[in-house]
Amino acid sequence: MYARPLTAFAAVTLLAAASTAQTSASADYEVRFDATWSATTHPGAYPSFAHFSPLVGATHDGSVRLWQPGALATNGIEVMAETGSTGALSSEVNTAIGQGAADQVLIGAGILSPANTTMGFTATSNHSKLTLVTMIAPSPDWFLGVDSFELFENGRWIDQAVVELFAWDSGTDSGTGFNSANQNTNPAAPIQLVTGGPFFGTTPLGTFTITRTSGATYCTGKVNSQGALSVIDSTGSASFSSSASFDVLGADIVNNKNGLLFYGFADQSAPFQGGTLCVQGPLQRTAVQNSGGSASGDDATGTFAFDMNALIQGGSDPSLTPGTRVFAQYWYRDPQSPSGTGLTNGLDFVVLP
Repeated sequence: MYARPLTAFAAVTLLAAASTAQTSASADYEVRFDATWSATTHPGAYPSFAHFSPLVGATHDGSVRLWQPGALATNGIEVMAETGSTGALSSEVNTAIGQGAADQVLIGAGILSPANTTMGFTATSNHSKLTLVTMIAPSPDWFLGVDSFELFENGRWIDQAVVELFAWDSGTDSGTGFNSANQNTNPAAPIQLVTGGPFFGTTPLGTFTITRTSGATYCTGKVNSQGALSVIDSTGSASFSSSASFDVLGADIVNNKNGLLFYGFADQSAPFQGGTLCVQGPLQRTAVQNSGGSASGDDATGTFAFDMNALIQGGSDPSLTPGTRVFAQYWYRDPQSPSGTGLTNGLDFVVLP
């Protein structure tokens, strides 16, 4: 892991890796909101019925900012920060979606504090930034959140980020206490960290842990003897404990040919058998399988499938532990090609707990 500074009194830790090749157009994520605000963490600044409003936000591109430090709050941020309602901000996101600047509205649960909640979402390469907010309640106009958090860095979807959350003042209500009467701020003030009153910006009120839950493709596959580009993909999540499968798939494979999935713990892009070797050695090989497909003739109707979770949980490779980053690729026989072999592109995934 490496640390990347944010604005004052905020911190984030990231797990990521540089890439020398292309990656997939989308990635699935889970965000876990751990609300840690309590009488212990903030003595004297913990009202009765302390809670957070439903999470609300979006995945979007760099042309839109739903909120940012030093800027005036939009109506959606004002309503969220003062009442906890998600409707106005959702409408602003839908407007951005109509303009092509955002991809989806994100709505999660509200919770008491301390407690936690999770929500899933999909980010795309065109909309790889995450904005997510929640009202600190009760409060005049205070909230927690991330602004335009980038999920795609250095040519690669990040694997995990932990963001510490501090109190922000939306600048729309002049109340100074948790249960202050409404005092509209006119004119509105810029959004800023709450560094006085009940919060002094030194102890976070919680964290967002953003974890990639799906595999992401990278590198370049090889065009086989039937003119098809063989590709790798996956369904599910690699997990050390989940009962669900994590199927690593190969498609557009020459029919009725033997092949196997191999994997390692670093990526590369090196010439290999007329294609590209996307995984750096030492390589681990899985059992040979047949591509199936058309019963006769030659075409690219073959497919492969391998349940990686069965291998992970089987214990035969002690290197496959939670947090391990894995790179995988399919290899298969292709007698009519000059090299006699075929290759897919690569799959990059992380083993979850």
